[in-house]
Amino acid sequence: MKRMLKVIAILLVVVASIFVAGCASKTTQEAQVGGLVIQFKNGTTEPEVKAVLENYNMSMYKLDYNTTNWEPIYNFQVKKSVCCYIDFGNPKNWVSERYALGIKHELEMNGKVLNVSLDYAK
Repeated sequence: MKRMLKVIAILLVVVASIFVAGCASKTTQEAQVGGLVIQFKNGTTEPEVKAVLENYNMSMYKLDYNTTNWEPIYNFQVKKSVCCYIDFGNPKNWVSERYALGIKHELEMNGKVLNVSLDYAK
């Protein structure tokens, strides 16, 4: 009986050790960003957009440039603006959330940029 208790105790220690080691080895993955939606002030031309993006080394990514009308929300006036989407391409080119937030902060410091939104990878 004592021998069986020792075997069970040893098995429990081994299983617990494997479980703890497995949990410790798992790392939490940071969210990945697949692109950016950048809203520029009305009247910003495509060459100006490209110039701003070149300053932040963003011109190497696929650029989707169009003009959109933003609907009024909570009695704000309708603002016409220029939006572009920066596509980071396939998953191996996606960037970390931390890096994307740095780019977002830098772009929003530019006078022509109204807003930058992150497009999280799924």
